[in-house]
Amino acid sequence: MMEVGNVMGGISSLGGFAFQIRVFLYYLLNLDENEMIEFEAIDDINVSKIESLNIDKYEISFISKIKKIDISHHAIQVKRTNIDTSTARKILFNWLLIEIENINVERYTLLTSDLTVKDTIISNLDKHDIYIFLKNSKKKKSSNEAKLKFFFGAKFDEFETYFDSVVDKHEIVRLDNVNEIIDQNCKYLFKKSGVDISVYNLRVSQLLNYITCEILNSIHDKRSFAITYAKFMQEAENISNNATDERISLSYSEFKRNHSIDLNELAIAKSREYQQLLHCEMPKALLTDFLTKRLYYGQYRALNIECNTIQPINDIEVTTHENFVLATEQLKYDGNDTPRQRLNNTINLENSYAENVQIRHGVCVHMTKDAKKQDQISWKDE
Repeated sequence: MMEVGNVMGGISSLGGFAFQIRVFLYYLLNLDENEMIEFEAIDDINVSKIESLNIDKYEISFISKIKKIDISHHAIQVKRTNIDTSTARKILFNWLLIEIENINVERYTLLTSDLTVKDTIISNLDKHDIYIFLKNSKKKKSSNEAKLKFFFGAKFDEFETYFDSVVDKHEIVRLDNVNEIIDQNCKYLFKKSGVDISVYNLRVSQLLNYITCEILNSIHDKRSFAITYAKFMQEAENISNNATDERISLSYSEFKRNHSIDLNELAIAKSREYQQLLHCEMPKALLTDFLTKRLYYGQYRALNIECNTIQPINDIEVTTHENFVLATEQLKYDGNDTPRQRLNNTINLENSYAENVQIRHGVCVHMTKDAKKQDQISWKDE
């Protein structure tokens, strides 16, 4: 199973897929009110084999569509670089399948960052050669080639009609500065001149993360991801409200949906946070839940520090340490000082600086880590 968190970790090094995500965002930022944009896989993909180190090779298997509601569609194929005749042929096959669906596509776009790609890369494909290529294809039935071979059969005239239609409606778009254009399109949406630059950058990053996670989840679930202009504006508003000069918030439900904990990972198994939780003798599911909240708090903490909203973090952690001292001393006085009781009593004490219970729980686990010395807490003394 593809873990979104694991794939996200490799996105920055995956030029083709990262570029495709940014192009999707580029078009999303330019939607009209009556439009929506959709991302989908258009070729057979073995989802179980998609990981952070190989997702880039599936770049040509994905396509985006801009839909004017009840009117027409615009199909966008993204290929960052290395567009040769073989790649052009695969792109043509993607478009032919869309054309066969008869969904009123008014334009097919091949978008690339390669400024050397010729305008004739698609139109130079010979229709007779392509038709013979399909007839001789031995690909499995679920592949694009097999679908086209079955549809056209021995009907070259029909193939020619579809081929000519796609070629006539296609265009080549070169875009080598997509990040700069995204920044230009976001500066009013996220009020670049009205907030600290770190907050603005976080808002843009959160939007990109939202789109990336939604697309990766849709790939895993073998479905398309579609977002309307109205939904996009709602998400942008939520992002702005959650990242201000005064505070940074982070949705726990979204975080948990896109991150997972593997207790078999060596880094986790060796961590002091994990070892301290083991002393509490809790079920594996509960232990995993606490580590997820610790990871969530770590992300929340890092975002606030990055945006210079450090005081809330200091208040949360100072209060947590005071709660731990109070809980431990009371347990010792009562003669009931066990690791599990220390944990339970500490997390149940009020911390008004923590905006949700997940932060209150997560910071408790966070403060058992090795790096914490002056205010480190322990469920079992060492």
